[in-house]
Amino acid sequence: MRASFFALVPLVAATLVASAPLDTRGNTYIPSFAKGGNAQSGNSGNANGGSVYNAGWLVDNTAYANKAGKGGLTQSGTAQGGSGYGGGGSAVSGNTGNANGGDVQNYGGILINGYKSNQAGNGGVAQSGNAYGGNAWKRGNSPSFAKGGNSQSGNSGNADGGNVVNAGGKIIDTPFANQAGKGGLTQSGLAVGGNGKGGGGSAVSGNTGNSNGGSVGNFGGIIVNGYKSNTAGNGGTAKSGDAYGGNAY
Repeated sequence: MRASFFALVPLVAATLVASAPLDTRGNTYIPSFAKGGNAQSGNSGNANGGSVYNAGWLVDNTAYANKAGKGGLTQSGTAQGGSGYGGGGSAVSGNTGNANGGDVQNYGGILINGYKSNQAGNGGVAQSGNAYGGNAWKRGNSPSFAKGGNSQSGNSGNADGGNVVNAGGKIIDTPFANQAGKGGLTQSGLAVGGNGKGGGGSAVSGNTGNSNGGSVGNFGGIIVNGYKSNTAGNGGTAKSGDAYGGNAY
């Protein structure tokens, strides 16, 4: 009896292989329940504009003096989870750093700010990458409980405009002096959950940072402000990404 059982094992195995479907090249296809791989993109650093600092007893800024740097671009990469019959892989995109505009700061006993001097930098762009959860593949009408992969986009940093600060005993601001930076763009990426017969993957979009306009501050005993001096920056755009949960077949 035992010998006959072991004699049947190769026969059953051969029957299963013979009945398995063929791939596009005519080779025997053995079903797999392997899951798609997970994906995670790295975090990005800061891309802040440089600042300008002046400190002395007499600070005389002539026309167009002191222009701070603009914020650049900081962006994390896209994350795409792999697909598989055993379930979709999850995807997480990285967080971004800040992209703030630079400041202009003057400190002294007497400050004289010339025409269009002290221009703070505008905010740049901070944007996290998109995240796409992998799909759980299905085999016709065969039962499957594999689930689509989850997705989560990263948080985006700040993209604030730079500030202008003057502090002294006497401050004289000529026309159009002291322009604060505008806010830039901070945006979190799109999040899309994977599809699966056992359920769709969840999707969570990241939080955004700030996109504030810069401020102008004059602090002194005597302050004389010229025509259209001291203009604060406008706010920019802060937008969180859309999130789409995966579908269940």
